Amino acid sequence: MAPTQGWRLQLWGAPGLMGPLGVAPRCEGKALALLVYLALEGPSTRARLADLLWPQTGAASRNNLVVLLRRMRQAYGEALWTVSGPLLTLGGQVEVVRGGAALLGDALPLAGWDTPELPEFSAWIAERRQSLRAEALQTLREQAQGLEARGAYAGSRTVLRRALDLEPFSEETARALMRAEYLSGDPAAALRTFSDLRLTLERDLNVVPTALTLALAEEIRQAARSGPGLPPARSGAVPTPLAAPQLIGRQAQWQAMSAAWTAGQAVVLTGEAGVGKSRLARDFAVAWEAGAPGESRPVTAFCGRPSDAPVPYAAVTRSLREVLARQPGLPIPAPTRRTLAALLPERFGAVPPPERDIGAALDTALREVFALALTEGSRLLLDDVHLMDAASARLLLTLAGTVGGPAMVACVRDAEVPASVAAVLDELYRAGRAVRQPLGPLDVEAGAALLHSLGRAELGPHIGRAVQFAGGRPLFLLETARHLLAQAGRLPPAGSAEDLIGRWAEQLSPEATQVARAAAVLSHDLRPEVLADMLGLPLLSVVGAWQELTSRSVVAGDHFTHDLVRDVLLGRLPPALRALLHRTAARALARDGAPHSRLALHWEAGDRLPEAARALVAAGDDARSRGLYREALAFFRRAQERYDRAALRSEAFLALVAQGEVLYVLEDEVPEWQRAAEELQVRAVTPREQAQALLQRARLLFAMQREAEQEEATRRGLALAQQVGDAGLEAELLESLAGRELHRDYRAAQPILERLNALSGDLRRPELRAWALEGLGLATSMTNPQQAPELLRAAEALHLQTKPPPYAASASAKQARALYKLGQFPEALAQAQRARKHLGLGEGFRVVQLINAYGEALCLWALGKQAGARRLVEGWAAGAPDAEHTQTELSWHGALELVQTWLHLAAGEVERAQALCERGRENAALPHTLRAERFALTAAVATAAGDRTEALAALDGALALTRCQGDLYLTVRCEAHRAALQGTPEALRAAARTAQGAGLSGLARAMAGGHSAGGDPALALSLQLSARFTA
Repeated sequence: MAPTQGWRLQLWGAPGLMGPLGVAPRCEGKALALLVYLALEGPSTRARLADLLWPQTGAASRNNLVVLLRRMRQAYGEALWTVSGPLLTLGGQVEVVRGGAALLGDALPLAGWDTPELPEFSAWIAERRQSLRAEALQTLREQAQGLEARGAYAGSRTVLRRALDLEPFSEETARALMRAEYLSGDPAAALRTFSDLRLTLERDLNVVPTALTLALAEEIRQAARSGPGLPPARSGAVPTPLAAPQLIGRQAQWQAMSAAWTAGQAVVLTGEAGVGKSRLARDFAVAWEAGAPGESRPVTAFCGRPSDAPVPYAAVTRSLREVLARQPGLPIPAPTRRTLAALLPERFGAVPPPERDIGAALDTALREVFALALTEGSRLLLDDVHLMDAASARLLLTLAGTVGGPAMVACVRDAEVPASVAAVLDELYRAGRAVRQPLGPLDVEAGAALLHSLGRAELGPHIGRAVQFAGGRPLFLLETARHLLAQAGRLPPAGSAEDLIGRWAEQLSPEATQVARAAAVLSHDLRPEVLADMLGLPLLSVVGAWQELTSRSVVAGDHFTHDLVRDVLLGRLPPALRALLHRTAARALARDGAPHSRLALHWEAGDRLPEAARALVAAGDDARSRGLYREALAFFRRAQERYDRAALRSEAFLALVAQGEVLYVLEDEVPEWQRAAEELQVRAVTPREQAQALLQRARLLFAMQREAEQEEATRRGLALAQQVGDAGLEAELLESLAGRELHRDYRAAQPILERLNALSGDLRRPELRAWALEGLGLATSMTNPQQAPELLRAAEALHLQTKPPPYAASASAKQARALYKLGQFPEALAQAQRARKHLGLGEGFRVVQLINAYGEALCLWALGKQAGARRLVEGWAAGAPDAEHTQTELSWHGALELVQTWLHLAAGEVERAQALCERGRENAALPHTLRAERFALTAAVATAAGDRTEALAALDGALALTRCQGDLYLTVRCEAHRAALQGTPEALRAAARTAQGAGLSGLARAMAGGHSAGGDPALALSLQLSARFTA
């Protein structure tokens, strides 16, 4: 039976369910909790829902969920959810009402709802109340901005008053309300708003309003004394308004575009400025196959802005805000929301900074949201793609031609497209997902027809001259028509149509001229507060000048009416004045909290390279804090280049060090990492710089498994760090040295790690102590496994206190391995899954991901879940790295191949196990910690093949390594296997006693009863295979 449409789930105010006929069925308790959770979190597993709603009932919680769903289906006559495997999703027939008209009332989100019997769910409710409130604030601010841009100040006041009720401490909202009240002719109300704000801040926060708020209040107070209203309107001619012209001369392009959309291809309109790309794109997108005559379909439009380029994801962040404002009820899953918080923390909540690259995860999350918002049949217009930042342009363009996606038309100026975006376009053309449609000027006949379509008879005698003067670009034709109408049919004796655009600037008042020039330099997001700060003018004077610019069609809302208008204004600025305005823009934007990358653009244009470089370093730090490591790398490179040009040697060196730190996290750009490490050594002058360069070189050599060179570089760096007394640098080098020893001799690593632990205490650097404890935990897991979990738990806790969760994953993965050796297989699997949760999605930490996958696969095998272990290993094998990745990553792929071989052997697939084992011996490097493991596996494969001699030789090789390294677990495992092969019961009993005494219960159970008794799977299989020799 098809679901009944018309169900509504109200989240603003008291939550509740409304049926299709306007009747509210009984919906409370856990039923309501289930629906609200699905509405706000998106698809959720049955296990998660059961644990959340019945936290104390254990396995019975799953049955409770089944019963609840059955009762809800009976009560509502249908299932208000859909099921896909383990996932439940809120049904499409349920409209989630997240605000709407209720935003302007007195209601609050999820008001009056609490579940004290469910403490975890209550905490979730509190968190979601905050995110719904933040979402409402953003929606209200956007509504107010739109109303104010249209001059609807009374409506803007109503919306902003509600926003201030929701967030009474927001000075930004209060200033916007004060401005709207003043502009609507009520300065007294504006001053009352200021007085209320000041009282609230002093009473509740013990602070006073900021200087910007105080200045606005003073301006309004002075203006009120001199009489109500805005400053007087400026004199001078206003451009003659024209009716919108008809779309003329584009029939051939329209037909080609129609053919492309019919074939499921995107259209990319290319051409110079003013040629009419945007008009054609919008008209076509609205009208194509609309249905009934005169019917149109809505078009989603995302536009590039002049200052997008230096800010990663600027255009797509703005686009995402627009999508969420139009569709606040999109069912975005919780993991996706957490990823998108890197772009929109005000809507999705702040998250700890992910110190790894989340670029891939972010792209995936954005595609998921756009797929939800832009369904089949929708139309997407990407305008001014050449102005977008590269990350946004690449992502939005690749929505082209996707199955079930929107029909797309994009506008771009070929000559201004960055190389990386041009490569995306070329790939779309080659793949047949998009077609390029050039757009040239109109011919003489079409140009004349366009002017005739304006319906102005007085233009008739002049149309021929106008077309000849303007050329074929529609924008220039319209400017020429305005000029003819204003000048009684006279054209300039010389010049071009482009010059006519600038002539309006000559008729502006002095204040409007200043504001227009500043706006041209600022480029976009043109707000009176920033322009006033930039120029040092009273805010109300800027507002008056802005109205003048709006009346003359120079600006509309917060942007120029056309890029050419801005270009003309910039072109008329003397170079010295332009540089000065760029510098004032940088300062004003810095006070306004603009992205550092945007500040860098203005500092550089203002001939201030050191300031530009510092802003780029800050932009790199910001990108790194959000997990955008590849963007951070680009910022640090640009900073280094500008420091070099400014002859600031030491600053350029530190920018290069920052590049090395980023490459250390990314792990997959080895040639670039090598270049940076080599350049650091060349540039290092002081002993401290030489030690920093050696640290970066040692990390690279460690990743490439060049251990002897790594040790030499580390010890040289340590000597230099101690010489200059830099204890922090010494600690980082000790960490590198400990890593080397942990690959060679666990016992030798312990004193180094103890020194690092003591040094971290002296430095009050808990993040270094976390690394020391983690290393000690790893060493102890080899020599005394019972003590390791406690050390590793402490390391994990410190990592979580001082670093983002991915750093804790390494300690969690080591805990899993230690618990596995102790035979605590369920606990080990839980810890491996905890490590995977710490890692989340994204790039970076590849080696930790592989280490954890190795441990998790072994745990699954130990618990009898061979199919799951195979899927995990095969999934990683499908993404094997290339030569750009480090040797360490390649070696851990080899480690997963060991697990794959064990699984073949356990399944009786001896020939496949032999082939993999042989290939591993020939090709795959392994981490030092697992080289003995390869010998043990070779022994098991030889045992299965009936070759006892080879098996014993392999075990001798394994034992030589384990005794040297101090690996107790593998030593006992190999001794037990050898005793079974040789048929020496006393040696097997001795191994069992050692295992029991050391707490290696998995090995002890394997010797007592095999894998079925909960024994270590590798030893149990080895003993089972050895039985043929002693039968």
